[in-house]
Amino acid sequence: MNRPSRQILRLLAVFVFTARPALACAVCYGEPDSPMSLGLTWAVGVLAGLITLVLIGVAAFFIHIRRRTNQLAAAGGVGNLSS
Repeated sequence: MNRPSRQILRLLAVFVFTARPALACAVCYGEPDSPMSLGLTWAVGVLAGLITLVLIGVAAFFIHIRRRTNQLAAAGGVGNLSS
C-alpha cells in the first residue's frame, strides 16, 4: 500500500471509531407543538406561496405577450415584412 492510501485509511478509521450517534430534532421525534415544527410548517407554506406567485407572474407575462402580439397583428404591425 502506498502512503496516501494509508493516510486515507487511517482518517477513515478515525471517523468510524469516533463517530457519535446523531441527535434528531423535534420534527424527527414527532413533537408537533414545538416551535421548530411550527416554524418549519410556516417556512414550507411561505415557500410554496412564493413559488406559486412566481409561476403566476410568468404565466401572466406570456399571456400579456400573446395579447400584445394579437393586437399588433390586428393593426397590421406584425408579419408585414414588405414595408
